[in-house]
Amino acid sequence: MPRIKNKDLGKPSVSPWSPDNPPKPASGFVVPFEDQVITELEAAERCGISRDTPRRRIKAGNGPKRLRLSARRVGYRLRDLYSWLEAQTEGAAS
Repeated sequence: MPRIKNKDLGKPSVSPWSPDNPPKPASGFVVPFEDQVITELEAAERCGISRDTPRRRIKAGNGPKRLRLSARRVGYRLRDLYSWLEAQTEGAAS
């Protein structure tokens, strides 16, 4: 049996995802941008905050709504994250 050679093994994959080019499920259905779920790390990177800031705010009772993705992983719906950020803006109507 011939050995399979793959030059790309071990290289990090680069996701072609962007707001203009969201991932498409096999069914062809596209999730609206504001309903997409991002990981805790992605949320922190997008907001320019530490990964612990939303955690601390949630414990204090004023953090963004989060989704339990698995036993040890949480994520945020973009809509909820952006509405939380808007509420954090100084001078925003409560």
